[in-house]
Amino acid sequence: MKPLVEVDRVSKVFEKDGRTVEALREVSFDVRRGELLALIGASGCGKSTLLNLMGGLLMPSAGEIRYDGAPVRDVNTRMGYITQHDTLLPWRTVEGNVRIALELKGLSAAEQAERARAMIRRVGLAEFERHYPHELSGGMRKRVGLARALVYDPEALLMDEPFGALDAQLRVVMQGELLRIWEASGKTIVFVTHDLDEALVLSDRIVVLSRRPGRLKAIVDVALPRPRDINGVRYLPEYRDLHARLWDLLKDDVLAAAETDR
Repeated sequence: MKPLVEVDRVSKVFEKDGRTVEALREVSFDVRRGELLALIGASGCGKSTLLNLMGGLLMPSAGEIRYDGAPVRDVNTRMGYITQHDTLLPWRTVEGNVRIALELKGLSAAEQAERARAMIRRVGLAEFERHYPHELSGGMRKRVGLARALVYDPEALLMDEPFGALDAQLRVVMQGELLRIWEASGKTIVFVTHDLDEALVLSDRIVVLSRRPGRLKAIVDVALPRPRDINGVRYLPEYRDLHARLWDLLKDDVLAAAETDR
């Protein structure tokens, strides 16, 4: 089957105030339809930049990104985007925040309300439609962001460390929620994370980038059983082997990046 996203020898250079920063260098890989693919690498390796390139928010300096066979030349509205910060509008209720994309699509008020409420129920917030963001917990706000990204039914989701700010227990809950929704919807997801455990419990494959300029270091298949038990899978011997392999790929870059940041 033809991949949904093709990253073909992509490089990205930023220039600002007379300074040139090479973020990515000749990165190539595919994203298969319906898979959950994780991007990992040391801080500053270009993971978020790569996500922005896939979504058409940035253009490559060299190479090409293709979505469903066509070059990405502008913002790709066939993909949803969830950032680390929830970016909810504080003056809108949960329902109001979820309806934003439907308003932009010009749907009738009745259809907006029906679809928004159905998606709010799907993420487990059925009794909170009229609540405002400041009245919600961190996990609830993340669910609202997920509902907002899913409500207009994009073919794929780009997720940039969406659970990074959550505490460890809530993070596990949200990982389970994401897997539940992904398994039910069959959508393609590209998920950026610094957390090796998060990458392993969620993904089908993991793309490992080198430190800046980010280059493709490895693509690791995560052959762990699905449906996946978020807690139980961590005790499998193959999980431990994969974790050790990923750390072996990353440790020199992580340590070098930490030394540079001092």
